[in-house]
Amino acid sequence: MARKVFQIGFILLIIVAFGTVFNHYLKNKISDPNEFLNYINEFPQNRISRIDPIVIVFAQNFNKNDYPLNTPLDENIIKIEPELSGTLYWTSNKTLEFHPDEPLQFNAEYLVRIDLNKVFKAKKKIKPFRFKLLTFKQVFYITNAKFIDIDSSLIKQELTGNIVFNDFIEIENLHKIFSA
Repeated sequence: MARKVFQIGFILLIIVAFGTVFNHYLKNKISDPNEFLNYINEFPQNRISRIDPIVIVFAQNFNKNDYPLNTPLDENIIKIEPELSGTLYWTSNKTLEFHPDEPLQFNAEYLVRIDLNKVFKAKKKIKPFRFKLLTFKQVFYITNAKFIDIDSSLIKQELTGNIVFNDFIEIENLHKIFSA
């Protein structure tokens, strides 16, 4: 009897584990853009800068009476994981922009989910559009670098040159690079 209870419990545990993994897979599945041609014209498909807004251009106009242009929206039209704080705006009758409060992380991946039912007042339910958003890896290089001796003992030297970054960097991070 105890063995049978153990077997049933084990089978239930496997079913729950499989269900959880499958649910996570479905939740994070990326949409096929070809299935959404009637709704989505453009979305970030390549890496973006850490400070760029996330811009989605729709194939159809939305109702201007529902959402005034360039006014922060309270509605949860998009969801981003990991969660980001920021402001969502309609910037034209087809363009939605999310402006993060802080720069995004370097070399990061975000999952963006757009609730098309909140954008389009359709009679039939539209499944959400999901895409991955990637940011640039932090890269920099120094050009025209020259070491200049400050004193004759060669203990103190000065480095001059130009430093070029591939993306926005905060001044605090810049100090960390040079104090290494």
